[in-house]
Amino acid sequence: MTNLRAKYELLKIYEEIVDECIKRNLPDKAELGLEKIKEIKKEIRKRNKRKNIYMNYTCSEIVGYGGSYDSFWEKIFFEGEHWTDEEKDQFIAANWITAKPSQYDCTGQVFTWAINVFNTPNGVVAYIRNAIDV
Repeated sequence: MTNLRAKYELLKIYEEIVDECIKRNLPDKAELGLEKIKEIKKEIRKRNKRKNIYMNYTCSEIVGYGGSYDSFWEKIFFEGEHWTDEEKDQFIAANWITAKPSQYDCTGQVFTWAINVFNTPNGVVAYIRNAIDV
């Protein structure tokens, strides 16, 4: 699993498992889950320390990320760049994830609900906000 979004999803799943183990008074299993959470967080941090290719755009770094159970976000910085409105629109189109229509509720699909791109004096900042259909 090299996809960052997949790592976030896996992280949330393990957090739920640990919570459930704590509720059921299973400390050994909760400890195993906490160890796995630490490993995933290390992988995410390691990836964020190097230059990343983000949907065909080379960014200096992912400078922030977070989320909760069903939503997560990333703040991406492109050092020394300045984009036109057309380039911003192309970035948004390249990174937008649309959930496939389904007759069922709670499909577990990841979809994008907002992308904001800003020019700053030092470069371009993009915020990508995704959610999970739960």
